[in-house]
Amino acid sequence: MVLPVTRERSSTSSTWLGLGAIDSLTFMRIGELAKQSGVPAATIKYYVREGLLPAGESTGYNQVDYTDAHLRRLRLVRTLIDIGGLPVAVVREVLSTLDADDASLFHLMGVAQQGTIAHRELHNDDAERRAKDLANQLVSDNGWQAKKKNAAYGALVEAIASLIRIGREDLLPLLPAYAQAAETAAAADIAVTLGDVTTPGEHGVAKEQIIERVVAGTVLGDRMIAAMRRLAAEAHSRRALARRRH
Repeated sequence: MVLPVTRERSSTSSTWLGLGAIDSLTFMRIGELAKQSGVPAATIKYYVREGLLPAGESTGYNQVDYTDAHLRRLRLVRTLIDIGGLPVAVVREVLSTLDADDASLFHLMGVAQQGTIAHRELHNDDAERRAKDLANQLVSDNGWQAKKKNAAYGALVEAIASLIRIGREDLLPLLPAYAQAAETAAAADIAVTLGDVTTPGEHGVAKEQIIERVVAGTVLGDRMIAAMRRLAAEAHSRRALARRRH
């Protein structure tokens, strides 16, 4: 049973709630938390041990209360792990950044997004050096400011280098078109992600929700873009081949 109880929020919990001033919280046992979140109780306890979820409030022998704030944090953790595919260590880093009082929203979004990209070992061969030149030109032409340690930059370099290694340099002229499509998608992403953020110091939505949007939008957005690209390619190829027959 969920028990609405009015209590003073402890100062130790205020750093991770991300909800501003709250005078009352809804308290629940772990069974109810598991039911509402869809996360098994054993997994919830594991998240607590790993530092991904703050411990509940002990109210007696073998009795621990959790709150709706725990429920929101659980939702974020599941988004990072299940959708984002982030390992526990990276999730812990994202949450640590989220809970830091001095973390800017820009830095927080960057940590979350970078966590969704697999870091690749670069080879430093001729193909990679040429790929870096092409990637740097794309970055410059589009006004991007990617640092060389940026995981997305590394993934771009590796993809271009792979094309060069397999002798498919005839596909490299597609890069400007891909960059233009990425610009359009990214502008739409940010407009939605930050659409209800008011000022840098006062967020219209909780930071947890913004991180959920970043991770879900990046990972699932990539999948949707890839799917729609294939649907569009099917339509374009059908029309192009039909024109050739006439």
